[in-house]
Amino acid sequence: FASSIFILPVHSPFETAMRVATLDYLCGGRLTLGVGTGWMKDEFEVVGVAWEERGRVMDECLMVMRSLFEGDGTMEGAYFEFPELVCVPAPVQTPFPIHIGGAPTRAVLRRAARYGQGWLPLCDDAGVVEALPQLRRMLEEEGRPTEGFEVIGQFRVEAGDRRNRDLLLERLTATKAAGHTGVNVRVDEFQTDVGGCPPGRPGVVRRTGDPRGEGLVTLGHQ
Repeated sequence: FASSIFILPVHSPFETAMRVATLDYLCGGRLTLGVGTGWMKDEFEVVGVAWEERGRVMDECLMVMRSLFEGDGTMEGAYFEFPELVCVPAPVQTPFPIHIGGAPTRAVLRRAARYGQGWLPLCDDAGVVEALPQLRRMLEEEGRPTEGFEVIGQFRVEAGDRRNRDLLLERLTATKAAGHTGVNVRVDEFQTDVGGCPPGRPGVVRRTGDPRGEGLVTLGHQ
């Protein structure tokens, strides 16, 4: 299960940490939290968060959540401070996977390298190819391994392409070649016409035996 994208700066990091930890516990460690700084200024005005400071607020929210999840003790920041706290239940996964969403700007890549287990790029494949060397350098600067760091694309399917298995495999192959380690899909886009799936029955993602799809996923039905 994955969120894409949760606008973290407009939420309490304490409440978010407790909800996320509880969900991860209930689903047996299968949750990934995708977060971003947001794009709609009105959302920030409604909750009283300064639009111009959303990046710095986001960074501290991530620091709070990491501290709660990993037991790093107290924190005194510009926006949040607290004594030593315990998060119960704790997430099943350690470290808990937080993926940072955003365009391939220096700020987003640095945030992903510092706080994330993955990046949700808001750009095309060419943008991912161009950004990955910088992201890997930043991971090394943060003393973190590049191995296992995920780059998860948003795989969207137009209605007219849903039956075209070869086209879907071609797109998935190109996505992998660009450096993505996986894709997020919307199940509602794969209803009724994938692989003979009967009307009204949702399609699901499964691995394919087609050699072109090695290490990728394609669509099927239950």
